[in-house]
Amino acid sequence: MKKVLSFFVLIFSFSAGKVFAATNTQPGVNVTSWQDCIAAGTKDVATLACIPIVLQNIINFMALFAGVIAVFLLMFAGFKFTTSQGDPEKVATARRTMVFVLWGSLIIVASFAIVNLIAQFTGVSSLAPKP
Repeated sequence: MKKVLSFFVLIFSFSAGKVFAATNTQPGVNVTSWQDCIAAGTKDVATLACIPIVLQNIINFMALFAGVIAVFLLMFAGFKFTTSQGDPEKVATARRTMVFVLWGSLIIVASFAIVNLIAQFTGVSSLAPKP
């Protein structure tokens, strides 16, 4: 359990920063949506400008997935806590699971908040592309 939570925290600590979002591939071109990254005059041919949008969609999906996993792990820890029948070892295990889930979720949310705060101070106009 501890390894799974550590894995999710590690993955999202590095990827949650929306590092790949809305970067300019050409001077003066701001890629913020799928329509902006499709090559002009072609039939739905993607260009290299689509990479940040694809990576942003992956990061958004992983964040959603982490939230769902966190909810299920909290419910599982609550179930373990409820069914522990006063056994101190089982209670400690359930409490540890809850603490790990809450700390992991806090780290994921804090990483997004820190990057958005830095983006505001540095004047980045768009972190996430609009689908």
